[in-house]
Amino acid sequence: MTAPNPHDPPTSGVPTPGRASVPPTAASPSYGPPPTVTGPAAPTSPPAMTTSPTQPSAPVGPTPPVGPGRPAAAAALPGRRGPAATIAIVISLLALVVSAATALLALRALDRASDAQQTATAAGGQEGAGGPQPTAGPPGDSAGTQPSAAPTSAADGPASTVPPTLGQGTVYQPKYTNETLTLSMPTSCRSMYVDLHEPRANAAADISELSLYNCGGAPSFRITDGVTASMAGTPAMEPAECSDKIRTVPLGNEQKIPVRQAIVLCVITSFADSKSRGEDWRLVRVEISGVGNDTVTLKADSWIIPG
Repeated sequence: MTAPNPHDPPTSGVPTPGRASVPPTAASPSYGPPPTVTGPAAPTSPPAMTTSPTQPSAPVGPTPPVGPGRPAAAAALPGRRGPAATIAIVISLLALVVSAATALLALRALDRASDAQQTATAAGGQEGAGGPQPTAGPPGDSAGTQPSAAPTSAADGPASTVPPTLGQGTVYQPKYTNETLTLSMPTSCRSMYVDLHEPRANAAADISELSLYNCGGAPSFRITDGVTASMAGTPAMEPAECSDKIRTVPLGNEQKIPVRQAIVLCVITSFADSKSRGEDWRLVRVEISGVGNDTVTLKADSWIIPG
């Protein structure tokens, strides 16, 4: 009979016919052939393994497989997260918070833009329905709905060149009285100019209201462009009366005024030129008080016209 190979897997415990079962010897240190006995053969039991008291016993239960590329520690502890995973979660949460804050700010900005657009649309609708709203006038005007009696400055545009209407209710403020101007008689068809604002003799032509012209021995006065005047004044005439004479008995722009003593001129300066130069609008009463061979003397009184 052939002896069994000690390296063969153990049998399932089913007795083999013709072989007797012999229990293994506990003191046997190694595997060996079982003794031959007579009688029916018994099933062979798996050989006993000798254990060393210093070696730990094997863990009970199946060991999880460790595949290629999978660390043993990660395979043994699949539920534990490392520091990198924790940091990634924190960064994701922060990004979520920042995104929510950005969305909130965008919504607020959109609301403000919508409000501004509605306001602009409402303002445009009012202007389109009623036309441009008049600007507020000086204190005392009725909320700026009525045009002012006179433009307030030269920067007001084309409307500032139109003088207001003067009447009996106009209040004139005295500026100067009994100012004497002595003009030298010009020769060789030349002119001497008079500024009635300051007043000044021999003034520049572009700021003058009167000019004394002499050509061929026949001197005369002329008024400059934009100035209105009348020769119907008297030495004691009030400014309101003088203004009325300019309205009813005016001089033409090219009309010559003779150089003759006792002539009284009522003069209103150019409204547009006064405003453009930042000067007051004036009414001036001018009397030719003396005429000599080489000089002409004027006496002037001036009032500020409101407007």
